[in-house]
Amino acid sequence: MKAPFFLTLAAFYKLGQLIALLIFIMLNSSAAYAKKEAPPKPIFKLTQGQGTEICEAYLQRLNATEFFDNDPTRGRISEPLLKGFSYLKPVPLTAEEIQRLYYKIKSFEQYQDQNLLEKL
Repeated sequence: MKAPFFLTLAAFYKLGQLIALLIFIMLNSSAAYAKKEAPPKPIFKLTQGQGTEICEAYLQRLNATEFFDNDPTRGRISEPLLKGFSYLKPVPLTAEEIQRLYYKIKSFEQYQDQNLLEKL
């Protein structure tokens, strides 16, 4: 004789444990992403210009700047207003300006001459 098609109490209990375990794993994995710590604040150093007043002043300003998630590539939250500096207002570039810069950057990356592609 076939067993009836329903969950026994023991099977129902095991299914409940399995579901609880899956929920626990899902919550912990999403919590791990949510708790991701920002990298440490970057500390910049001069590679050239040591002893040059403007370079040293800008280095001081750069090291005091707050960046989104401590990542300079993501943009600045705030910049300290140091003596001798004025507020820098970001200005969006036009498509034409972006294209001109793109060619200069590519030329410099590949040939170490930002004007090489314009010369061709």
